[in-house]
Amino acid sequence: MYASRLLSLLERRFRSSLVAVIDRGLAGDVDPVLPFPAIGFDESEKMRDGIYFTPSFTTHHLHPLFNAWRRGTRTAAVVHDLIPLRRPAHEVGVRNLTRFKRVLERFDMFDLVVANSNYTKSDLAVFSADPDAIAVLHPRSRFAGLNSHAVGGPFLSHRDKYIFFATADDGRKNFAISADTAGYFISNNINIYVGGGISPASIDYFFVNGPQPGIEFLPFLSDDDLASAYANSLAVVVPSFDEGFSMPVLEACEMGCRVIASDIPAHREQIVDTRRLFDPLSPESLIAAFEAARRDDATPFRQFDHGSEEDMLLAQLSILLKESC
Repeated sequence: MYASRLLSLLERRFRSSLVAVIDRGLAGDVDPVLPFPAIGFDESEKMRDGIYFTPSFTTHHLHPLFNAWRRGTRTAAVVHDLIPLRRPAHEVGVRNLTRFKRVLERFDMFDLVVANSNYTKSDLAVFSADPDAIAVLHPRSRFAGLNSHAVGGPFLSHRDKYIFFATADDGRKNFAISADTAGYFISNNINIYVGGGISPASIDYFFVNGPQPGIEFLPFLSDDDLASAYANSLAVVVPSFDEGFSMPVLEACEMGCRVIASDIPAHREQIVDTRRLFDPLSPESLIAAFEAARRDDATPFRQFDHGSEEDMLLAQLSILLKESC
């Protein structure tokens, strides 16, 4: 979603200059359908002018990036967070961690880096000799313009009778705190829906005797169903231990939902009212944040100037492109 927005932004200014670099070993003989040309890795080795822009050096091949550095080609990258450096290796994967560290060792070779939050930029500044080479482009919500009171869908019949935990089957997302708070909510006639497609094995681990009545684990939801789950809840809970930027917080807040979230730097950047933040290790703190939020309506959240951020990024890229030719 973030990558597609960035691509749309680049198309708006640089469409005639865009070229996609793809791994034809994975794509086969058929190039993806794009509104601009695509070349393979072997052809990219001949490119010297322009800017090589990688959407993510944790998920995309490093081969073209390192080749661009060897040729002295201008380079740019998106960095969503430094979570691989902060989480245990078994969570992020040793291979991903190794890739991440290899690039960070050469971080000053990037001409421009795009961070998804001020918090991520502050993390990256430690590795950069030039903080001005780090631009911030906060994500936009896919549910922008939706109002929680006007959203129906499959959860409408349960409106204000449940809280929705926006989690995933990942230790960092902290879905286990739903088990620790279930007794309180269910005893107050508030059901719990846990999103994120939690696996049966994970559920069995935290609920030895099975989940009690009143708590339900949901599969991955379509955009429409997710919007319905947010909109019709009594509150949306985002209990992560670590984030670079939180899409559930952004999406639920922009729809006018009550939101409570773990007290971590990324959430402090997004949520203005600190009473809505809780210690992710404390069920009691989560319950207190819920009770504070329950007395109010929508959660006050920080608005970002997306237009100015986009204009600034495009201006920086335009300067780099001129310098590279």
